[in-house]
Amino acid sequence: MEELISLLTAEKQFRVDLSLRVQVAGQATEIQLPVSSGHEASPSSSVDDLFTKVTKALSVSLVEGLRRSTCDNDNANAEAVRFGDVDVDFRRMELRRCGIRVPATAHEFKVLKYFFSRPEEVISREELLNQVWGYENYPTTRTVDNRILKLRQKLELKPSEPVHFLTVYGVGYKFVP
Repeated sequence: MEELISLLTAEKQFRVDLSLRVQVAGQATEIQLPVSSGHEASPSSSVDDLFTKVTKALSVSLVEGLRRSTCDNDNANAEAVRFGDVDVDFRRMELRRCGIRVPATAHEFKVLKYFFSRPEEVISREELLNQVWGYENYPTTRTVDNRILKLRQKLELKPSEPVHFLTVYGVGYKFVP
């Protein structure tokens, strides 16, 4: 860090490009800082001035990035969501496919809620057991496999060729809304 500071103070002009990856509630967000454009060092500017500008830009970018992440993650906290031709109302515990009510168990709603909180992320069977069922050391993961099979049968157009509840072989599952 000292080397960077001495290099910056010795130069008359320099650029600072920063890119951060912030993860909030399981959602990763890329934040680009626009600090590099138009911020040139002059003889009167100091490294402290630069870091003040970077810090301000970072805080603005973080707030905007977190706001975007929260908006993108609305499905995780939503009472009703839709994917494909499926409507899920978590508050009423109602599931509809093509407008027709589909019976579902409490655990199926929990699994759906967890998948909605982590769209397009690979989730291991063990993680599902721990987070949805609350099992720390359950002897088999077939419980998860059977529940996913039931969800496919109820919600996929072709359960043998799923598009929403995908198997990631050797790992677990991924939900694609």
